[in-house]
Amino acid sequence: MDAFKNASWPALRRSIKLEEIYLHANKTMIEARSGLRRYVTFRNSRRPHSFLGSQTPDQAYVNALAPMMVAAESRRKST
Repeated sequence: MDAFKNASWPALRRSIKLEEIYLHANKTMIEARSGLRRYVTFRNSRRPHSFLGSQTPDQAYVNALAPMMVAAESRRKST
């Protein structure tokens, strides 16, 4: 197994602990789950990542999808 394939998991786990769990004293599991959902939404949609060229994960996903969508559309038109 390639150790680098899972290298981002420890970084993500550390970020979640430092930026969400340790900063909020959740009294219930419902509060904790809500906070984690809010954090993951923030991390994916608003927080730029250096390994993605200062894009958010959502931006990187859309940018990676765009060429595939164009290719699929051109194939559809040619048939």
